[in-house]
Amino acid sequence: MGSVARAEPDGYTILLSTSAYSVNPGLYQTLPYDPFADFNAICELAVSPHVFAVKPDLGVATMKEFVALAKANPDKFNVSTPPIGTTPHLQAEVLKLREGLQGMATVVFAGGGDALKALLSGTVQLSSAYWRRRIRISRPHHQGPRGHGRARWHDLPDIPTMLEAGYPDFVFETYTA
Repeated sequence: MGSVARAEPDGYTILLSTSAYSVNPGLYQTLPYDPFADFNAICELAVSPHVFAVKPDLGVATMKEFVALAKANPDKFNVSTPPIGTTPHLQAEVLKLREGLQGMATVVFAGGGDALKALLSGTVQLSSAYWRRRIRISRPHHQGPRGHGRARWHDLPDIPTMLEAGYPDFVFETYTA
């Protein structure tokens, strides 16, 4: 983003960014760009909602049930996420803060695929991820609580949003713009 911000305005240089554009100012004290002065927004191209997923053998059907189970056994539960600072990682940390689950460890992986493998292998009990192809492929393995954005996603018509699941103001999505 910094190199695009410093590029000569020639009408040909364009930045394709994700939510990192708006998240990074809250994570880092200094950035090689000013998100308010260095860019002009053109359009949002795509949005991917975020999901929480658990394995069926956990025996929970809602996020509230998962949270209650995790609160009762905080040392036995953990959550996998993609790298630190990604929006799925932040989603998991916000859930932990809001629900008093600080004892639940966050296991950070180099990418979302590895975080999902940890869930499917039973290494973790909860996974926070983007709704993308790798999650769609694994969908038959998932049951129980799965939450995402403001409105039900077209690929997930039977999955309640976090708002519907009783978590007001809990919307995490990744955009490309």
